[in-house]
Amino acid sequence: MIIEAYDDTGDFGVRVAGVPHLGLLGVSFGDVVALNTPAAQGREGTYNWARTLWHELAHTMAIGTSAFHVPRWFTEGLAVYEERRAHPAWDRHLDLRLLQAFEQDRLLPLAEIDRGFTRPAFPGQVLLSYYHASCVIQHLVDDHGWEAITQTLQALAAGQAIDRALETATGHAMSALDAAFRATLRQEQARLAPVLEGLPDPFRDEPPSLPEADEAVDNAWLRALREGHRALRQQDYTTAEARFEAALALYPGYVDPGNAYEGLAAVYRARRQPDRLIDVLARFLDATPFGTEAARELATLYQDRGDRHAAAACLERSLHTDPYDLDTRRRLADLYEALGDTRRAVRERRAVLALDPVDRAAAYYDLARSLRLDRQPEAARRAVLQALEIAPGFREAQRLLLDLVEQRP
Repeated sequence: MIIEAYDDTGDFGVRVAGVPHLGLLGVSFGDVVALNTPAAQGREGTYNWARTLWHELAHTMAIGTSAFHVPRWFTEGLAVYEERRAHPAWDRHLDLRLLQAFEQDRLLPLAEIDRGFTRPAFPGQVLLSYYHASCVIQHLVDDHGWEAITQTLQALAAGQAIDRALETATGHAMSALDAAFRATLRQEQARLAPVLEGLPDPFRDEPPSLPEADEAVDNAWLRALREGHRALRQQDYTTAEARFEAALALYPGYVDPGNAYEGLAAVYRARRQPDRLIDVLARFLDATPFGTEAARELATLYQDRGDRHAAAACLERSLHTDPYDLDTRRRLADLYEALGDTRRAVRERRAVLALDPVDRAAAYYDLARSLRLDRQPEAARRAVLQALEIAPGFREAQRLLLDLVEQRP
């Protein structure tokens, strides 16, 4: 299998379709996967390359298992389902939008769902179709087990059409499966009624962000968010905390700017309550596929506590959205050395060098130290020699080279 990563969106577009700047993040051609890197997306922390790669690998498996006969909606739905199955934080949190589309009678029947991908009729329908399809897959798994998915793919490989393949796997016609799925949506509508009431239409050309929705909207969730932010601006931290917690109790899935997690984090920073700050940052990172800065902040808080394992996990998490931060790579290398995980320490030292640091001599020296700890003396000797080629007077590197030479058999 070949994975191609592109630092330029134009190059990526030409590679996958012969046209630059398509707006796609990744493509699976079966045994070849191509994707954008965070560098291609501007390094704004809103692109999770790991989630994209996982999504495309899921396509590769579905395409192969079905012998290239899987329909668009099924493979996209399965790939999005696999995202949140791999990491719950990778969920796209489009459940409110899905329920609004259901209320507006915008959800296509299962037999026509592919049209939402290829011939969208309203703004946001393509993105909605990804999530709609993933929820159908979730429903199939919940009601008929994972075997229903693999059996559907195998039936497709045997030449059956999707409607027949689904019936073979589940014992139900596609129309019956669709009706059962919509029944679950009605239940979700009832459960989330206080959150859905009066929400702005997300399918307009330029829908407002939820915190900026018309204040006349009588919605308990938005009201709690607004009151929390108002109290925060007034430094009324007790009220702000209570209102943000109320918003999260109603709907914890909102992680866009203006969310309640960020509001609570601001409260706990102002109050200098590190334990509560750790808790809310961890809750936020459990809910968002992004959160680069939150992950780094949480790593620092864990380090201050002496919890190196948790700190390293947070920094690793931040690499899903920004793998280019030198300080993060150095911190990870130091943490892994302290934890005795020399293999990962070496990996991070090599990453630092790949990012072209200003002081390459120091970077080679650090790599040599980690290689020595990892019991790779010859590689360590080569690395320290590279440090000395750049800075012949580097005393620590000279001492390390002498030690390595003396230890040679």
